[in-house]
Amino acid sequence: MKEQIINIDIYKRSVVILQDSCIGDIRKWLEEHNADNIAQSVREEDWETANAVTYSDGLDVYIISPKQIAAKTLAHELTHATFKILKIVGINPVQAEDAFAYLYEYLFDKSNNP
Repeated sequence: MKEQIINIDIYKRSVVILQDSCIGDIRKWLEEHNADNIAQSVREEDWETANAVTYSDGLDVYIISPKQIAAKTLAHELTHATFKILKIVGINPVQAEDAFAYLYEYLFDKSNNP
């Protein structure tokens, strides 16, 4: 499994990217890292139509896929992750365009340059 944790120090949050592994291994990783609610949400049948899914536990955000995530799919999921992080910390991403743009840029850069 490929795992990447992107810490967002300014917001004291993280985006976790888990990919390229079976659902059982992904769920086990989540359980071992105290993300039980997310682990219970990850189901085998979700992957019949989805390439990747973005989840949030109210603290951090998880981008999950049993497959290798394509660049365009990762960009799409990072958009969801950016919205979720800003909402978690109480920032309206529509009204705070620069906050959205800077966070998205940071996540995109870190996800492509681990």
